[in-house]
Amino acid sequence: MIAHAYITQFPDHIASINWGEFPLPGTTYYDDMKHTGPLWHFDFQAQTDIAVTLVTGREKLYLKHFYDRLTQNQSAFTNEVVDFYTTQYSAAGALWAAFTTYRMFEEDAKHDREWRKKNGKAGVRAMIMSGEHVFMTARGCGHYLPEENPEGFCKGLGVCGEKMRQ
Repeated sequence: MIAHAYITQFPDHIASINWGEFPLPGTTYYDDMKHTGPLWHFDFQAQTDIAVTLVTGREKLYLKHFYDRLTQNQSAFTNEVVDFYTTQYSAAGALWAAFTTYRMFEEDAKHDREWRKKNGKAGVRAMIMSGEHVFMTARGCGHYLPEENPEGFCKGLGVCGEKMRQ
């Protein structure tokens, strides 16, 4: 969302952009998807205080829920990797900071809609990359592209870049 805000204000600074695995707030797709089952966590995490209260002490269980359900390459999230992320999310203030991001989506959506109404769509060439089991683009992975298929992710970025230069 930071990249979107930047390209809408400074399109002459950017030749192209790759988006990955996220419905941009303020778009029709975001509005259609934000309250659906697959994106239930958008609403839950937007209620920052209660979400933090309910997840604190259960960070590993919460993270594993997403890794187990959104990952096609299960080997990407070894016990060591899950333990690492659990430690990070268990740090003081970490859950609150992460969940606050979701609380701000509606504010981002409002800004994005206002900007588009006033200035039109961003004039920067854009390409979306996603896991093949989500939007059928990057093979062998689900939601966590760089973790599940780092080589395919980097190759995909290169392909996207080549297509944008054409």
